Amino acid sequence: MENCFETIKNLEIELTELSTRSNIQRLAALIHDDFMEVGCSGKTYNKADILRCLHENTNPCQLSNFSFKHLADDCILIHYQSISNSSKALRTSIWKKDHDIWQMLHHQGTVQK
Repeated sequence: MENCFETIKNLEIELTELSTRSNIQRLAALIHDDFMEVGCSGKTYNKADILRCLHENTNPCQLSNFSFKHLADDCILIHYQSISNSSKALRTSIWKKDHDIWQMLHHQGTVQK
C-alpha cells in the first residue's frame, strides 16, 4: 500500500507542474471522467472545466504535509497543504484506479487564513 501512496503523491505533484498543465492529453489521462472539484472559492468544476482552465493557473506551488487513507482497493484519499504566492490551502483528493491507471476523481481546496 505504501507504494500506492507514493504514486498518488507523485501524481498530485505532477498536476502542479507547468509541463503537465500545458499538456491537455496528460491532464485528460490524470482526471477521471466523473471528476468533481470544489475550489477554494466554493465554485464547483467538472473534468471539462478543469481541462479548459487548469493550464491558465501556472503559479508555482509547493505541496507538503501529506497524509493518506486507503478507502478501498481501488480508492485512495490524500490530504496535504499547498503554498502558492503566500496563499495557503488545505487540499484533499480522492484517486481511483481504473484499469490499472490512477485518476483523480474528486478534489477540494480550503484556504487557510
